[in-house]
Amino acid sequence: MSLQTHSNDLNHELEQLIQGVLSTGRITYSDKQRFLGFLMAGETLTSRQLAQVRSVSDRLQMGLLKVVD
Repeated sequence: MSLQTHSNDLNHELEQLIQGVLSTGRITYSDKQRFLGFLMAGETLTSRQLAQVRSVSDRLQMGLLKVVD
């Protein structure tokens, strides 16, 4: 697998994760771990992805996302 393909796969997976969290209004411990994994992987986020990650973070801080097991 090429680096570009790996990067595209990670970006797609991150997009799916973000959309799932924002559409359900819920975040699991597993989702949190996946978010941290993306951030630790050192991948460059697009401006759209960065805005979505900030949205998830803001919603968590405001209590607008329900944290579930």
